[in-house]
Amino acid sequence: MQKKITTILIIVISFFFLSLFAPSNTSAQYVRFPIPELGYCEDPISCYDFCQIPENSPACWSYGKFILKKNVLGEETETPEEKARKAGITFPVAELGNCTDAKSCMAYCNEPDHYEACSQFAQKHGLRKNEDNQNEPNQKILQAAATELGCTTPDACKAFCQREENATKCSEFGEKHKLIQSKNKVTREVIAKAKQELGCNSESSCRTICSQVENQEKCMAFGKKVGLVEEEKFQKFQENQQDQMRTLEKAKQELGCDSRESCSNFCEREENKDKCIRLHESVSRDDREGKNTIQSENRGPSENQGPSENQGPSDKRPVQTNQSRGSDTQGCKTEAECKAICEKNPDKCPGFSESSSKMGKSSAGFEAIRVKEEEELRRQKGNSPNDSPREIPNQEKPKENTSTNTSNGGFPQ
Repeated sequence: MQKKITTILIIVISFFFLSLFAPSNTSAQYVRFPIPELGYCEDPISCYDFCQIPENSPACWSYGKFILKKNVLGEETETPEEKARKAGITFPVAELGNCTDAKSCMAYCNEPDHYEACSQFAQKHGLRKNEDNQNEPNQKILQAAATELGCTTPDACKAFCQREENATKCSEFGEKHKLIQSKNKVTREVIAKAKQELGCNSESSCRTICSQVENQEKCMAFGKKVGLVEEEKFQKFQENQQDQMRTLEKAKQELGCDSRESCSNFCEREENKDKCIRLHESVSRDDREGKNTIQSENRGPSENQGPSENQGPSDKRPVQTNQSRGSDTQGCKTEAECKAICEKNPDKCPGFSESSSKMGKSSAGFEAIRVKEEEELRRQKGNSPNDSPREIPNQEKPKENTSTNTSNGGFPQ
């Protein structure tokens, strides 16, 4: 599970730089820290720490699968060689410079001079849909990058933009060529205020300043002030900051590290990972118990006590919170487990509800599946598929279900 969740970090880092060379209408998201969906983790290391906590694994899986468009747990993924074999491709590939395997073919297709040939080859073998052409880097972008950034290939440009001193230049390049679209259009008035309070004079320079850990609290406060950050997100950010402080205090006692950087370095070493995971689980458990205590105190005695002997079962059932124990908050180790948790708790799984709403074909088939199951039951009881269901004493006939079934993740039936 560690290796699979670690994939998120690779995706987060790579998508950040790939977004500079992906068109604005591509499905890739421009990744910025902190990431609200992952507990406001503020860098790849803290995101890794967040995803090491078992109860966070559904959120990490959903974020990777539905927001970053990657299959984090890998149960449905295929290797490039498997995809090539299914597409009827045999190596070496004459059309691609006689490349001998998937890796060498990818290297060949990374060269701008080979881009057109590779696109035609991909379309011919069904590896890419025609409408996806508009989502591919083109010669004009690479030519502009060669002039403005000094890099001539996607790999060289990614390497260039990975260096911190080039972040502003690359961001400005992406904005200039419409490779990056911001969700919130920052006005001149906001930039003017940011210049006074944050010391930046453009959206890209402010982004660079606010990507630094030491400036994030100041930037979040500024964003809330000018309406770029919602109140709820700001409160979650503050809660996360407090959680990190508590974690650091406990880490000082149990791990012997005295700063975020030293603790991150300590936990990066393989021999320390189990110890670090136990620490995070302990902190998470303490937070859960503390919040449950507060919730219990807020409910009052009449809500906490069960029904008396003279009372029937209470109509009020305790609301299961995100912090409570139970199957809904357990971690997941496979895609099926994560999906099952997300179907019951879509609010915990970033991007899951949005993806579910687009799965009309799957939800439309639920009723057909149910009918087939009923027919199979009738066959087992000796009825033919065309027989009507037997009457059941004291029960109504099943009614046609036209409502939303929450057990299916809210999919309409």
